[in-house]
Amino acid sequence: RPPSVPHSDMETLSPDEARRLLTAAQGDRLEALYWLALVCGPRAGEMMALRWSDINLDAGTLRISATLNRRDGGYQLDEPKTRKSRRTLNLPPMLIEKLRQHRVMQNEEIRTSPKGAWQDKQFVFTNTIGHPLDGTNLLRRQLRPLLRKAKIRRSVTVQELRHSAVSFALSRGVAPIDVAQMAGH
Repeated sequence: RPPSVPHSDMETLSPDEARRLLTAAQGDRLEALYWLALVCGPRAGEMMALRWSDINLDAGTLRISATLNRRDGGYQLDEPKTRKSRRTLNLPPMLIEKLRQHRVMQNEEIRTSPKGAWQDKQFVFTNTIGHPLDGTNLLRRQLRPLLRKAKIRRSVTVQELRHSAVSFALSRGVAPIDVAQMAGH
């Protein structure tokens, strides 16, 4: 079985559940993250490691070049999981627009934060003071409330959003080799 096909024990969202999640995420400060997860399927650590220098909105590309890992109460940027995990993804117009909106929203957060509060490390997805997202907090504080709002089972994880993106691409007829490249396999 190709590595890009989700394992049978891994749950994925149905297309209807994905639509409901994205509808529930409208206006959420991490709306673009959910779109990215469901459209391109990067790993959670890859999304949290994204810096604005990795994204070219004019060209519609996003470069996966690192993964963020929590260590000893801090965070560390590491090499991606495998050699094939280092990749460039083409972004569809809707995702480009969501990322543009996210950049505007983040710039407003930076502008209105108390002097010295924003810890700007140029990450795309941050907490409310500019620190990189923590995977546990992302799941517990951001994703689960959205799942509840969308009336989707609470057990969905960020990893399952990734597997859903793979499943959706395969169901649209994208060649397995292209799906494997998208997923970094």
